[in-house]
Amino acid sequence: MNGAEEGYESIDQLVGQLEDFCGSESLSLKGLQEKISRIPPNSNAIQSSSFFHQACSNKNITVEIIQLLLSKYPEVTNIGSDFCSESGSTAYPLHFACYSSDCPSAVIELLLKKNPSVV
Repeated sequence: MNGAEEGYESIDQLVGQLEDFCGSESLSLKGLQEKISRIPPNSNAIQSSSFFHQACSNKNITVEIIQLLLSKYPEVTNIGSDFCSESGSTAYPLHFACYSSDCPSAVIELLLKKNPSVV
């Protein structure tokens, strides 16, 4: 298939759409299911993506959304980011969730359970 064909989207484009969606006010379980169903399993593009960090700091985050993402991408709690770190230290999804005043405590507890070494 040619990348110029209408309707064709690269993995990077699909992951970019996932990042945008996870950072948007439209974040929902149903919408997320649709977005991740279009990304092939074990995609390397996920490893360099900030989608999980975006979701963890989104005001619409729920335990169900986190559970869905972790069931599809269990390694994402280990992906660090220097996205907003002026000190040069690494920020993990747990840090983004803790920083968000809208994040339910159940989400923080789940992230802590999945990756306690980031504390």
